[in-house]
Amino acid sequence: MLNELYLIVITSAILFVLGIYGVSTRRNALKMLISVELMVNASALNIIGFLFYLFDVAYLEAQIFVLFIITIAAAEAAIGLSIFLALYRLYGTPDLDKVSKLKETGE
Repeated sequence: MLNELYLIVITSAILFVLGIYGVSTRRNALKMLISVELMVNASALNIIGFLFYLFDVAYLEAQIFVLFIITIAAAEAAIGLSIFLALYRLYGTPDLDKVSKLKETGE
């Protein structure tokens, strides 16, 4: 049981680090949104792993808790995608560096 928890925590940590790397290195708004979703899913995986390990009988409650996390992540993705579409429609590029440069110069 403890070995399974180690695997879950290591997998969750790898996914979270990949998400942080994606957010910090990407300038494309859509790729950044995908990286944030990866971090949210990593935290959900970590939470369900610990809840299952700590409360072995509360497996259903852990799944319900993660279901709420996934619902919030879906709402966040919808809002992020609408912001991405608005930026693309307004500036014609998904590159956030170009958008900030256009904002500074007033073009």
